[in-house]
Amino acid sequence: KFIMNNLHLRDLNFSQKDIENILSDSNFMNECFITSQNMTIGTAILVKNQENKISDAVLDASTISDKIVVCDTGSTDGTLKVLEKISTEIPLEIKTFAWEENYAKMRNIASSFLDTDWIFIIDSDETLESAISIAQLKFCLAFLDRLFKGRDIVLSFRQNAANMNGTGYPQRLYRNSKSLSFWGYVHEELRSPNIVNIQTKLTLFNEGTHELEIDKFNKSERYDRLLLKNIEKEPNNPKWVALLSQKWILDNLDTSYGMVMKLVNNIKKNEKSDDFFEINVFSVYIIILMGTSVDFANILEEIQVAKKIFSNHPIFFYFEHTLKLIEIDNLVLKQINLLREDIDKIKAENNSNIDWLVYYPTENLECVMIKLLMKYEKYNMAYDMFLRNRQELMKTHLIDPEVNFFENIRINN
Repeated sequence: KFIMNNLHLRDLNFSQKDIENILSDSNFMNECFITSQNMTIGTAILVKNQENKISDAVLDASTISDKIVVCDTGSTDGTLKVLEKISTEIPLEIKTFAWEENYAKMRNIASSFLDTDWIFIIDSDETLESAISIAQLKFCLAFLDRLFKGRDIVLSFRQNAANMNGTGYPQRLYRNSKSLSFWGYVHEELRSPNIVNIQTKLTLFNEGTHELEIDKFNKSERYDRLLLKNIEKEPNNPKWVALLSQKWILDNLDTSYGMVMKLVNNIKKNEKSDDFFEINVFSVYIIILMGTSVDFANILEEIQVAKKIFSNHPIFFYFEHTLKLIEIDNLVLKQINLLREDIDKIKAENNSNIDWLVYYPTENLECVMIKLLMKYEKYNMAYDMFLRNRQELMKTHLIDPEVNFFENIRINN
């Protein structure tokens, strides 16, 4: 039940029926049980200046680990004292070494201190949300070990984060193998010629996305700088461009457009894709076009291409309808300017004492202007215009919905 409920079966390349048949094989299950009894899991934690959070990470890791190694990379607060206190209650090794701006290298060093069969990594500002026992986890790993003999198995955990709407799936648990190691200056990933990536429903909560944490470690600027190093090494990998901050993209439009355009041309060669990072890169491309181009027809064409490749992904519907809203706004603004010119023309003719044979109230034009201003979301301007000639405008009944809205504001104020 734990296996069926916590592993994404699509990553196993087995149907639910196949898995059920395997799980019903008593010999196979017995071998898994024996393997799990002899299995060891170690945890590697990197930490720097997290005196208020490190204890929670260690305590949660201890529930699914036989061994814990915490690597301090230069704390200047009370982190080491907290770790020394925890070590009297929970067996753990404390290692210290200097931080280098290369997350993969740091992860690999931390992992090298473990001789366990499996390695679990948890950030110093993370906690484990899923309620799992070490026995359940070991049996699950033994099952995967038997299913993928000789392969480098990597499990991704679901990651919820502070101030974030979506979820990520970082790699968090993996077979201790000489052929498996981290790569990347930042947003590092495990690589091996023999890798099997499996997504799970096991969940972590990360507090590192709080604004205070981002500012504390200067994450935005540092991550962008390190991602550019990744891009220099792997310019055709969409992941690194997709993870650049929107601020960097917009502040460096000439450079970012070249990066993105090259990747988009490669993506367009695919008939279909569900790759998360390719979707992000194409989204960045559309954002750049919307911010720099007035050729809405061309942007809409590119959005249609994206919808076809990414099987009508919702983000491209959002872009499509946002673009149409911008078009409507532009039309409304144009109409406001035309109406303003006409009103000025009428005022000029009134000043020249021209007598019209048929009188038509100019308040009606003000009503049209108020409606246009409301559509353009210039609510204060529309309200001020209404107040200047309130009694006359209310007689026209042309703006009854707006009048009701304004009167409610006036009464409440």
